[in-house]
Amino acid sequence: MHLLFECARRWDLTTTNPIELVRQSSKRSKTPRRLTIEEFRALVSELSEPYRTMAILAGCLGLRISEILGLQWAQPIDAEHRIFNASSDVKDAEGHVLVTAYAVLRPDGQWSLMLINSGRSC
Repeated sequence: MHLLFECARRWDLTTTNPIELVRQSSKRSKTPRRLTIEEFRALVSELSEPYRTMAILAGCLGLRISEILGLQWAQPIDAEHRIFNASSDVKDAEGHVLVTAYAVLRPDGQWSLMLINSGRSC
């Protein structure tokens, strides 16, 4: 909006920019520090479920906490192999789901997140 009013000012369509009166949030003074791979692994190893899975989703997929909390877990789609379908409301402009996520219990007892791309482009 600020740029819009600045253009209008240059073109003599207005004499003021009312957006200048709006209080702006302060800009970051420095770039946030990112965890190294080793630090991330150490953090995840100290967390219990469901926080461990939440941290992995945030760190690996870049999901915000609001997106993680919006995930809905269904009943196992394959009880023998312990595969759970996880769906979210992340969709393209037409409302199509772009990625299907599955939580899979591996034979070694660890959980993995399997992501299947729908093949649609954004």
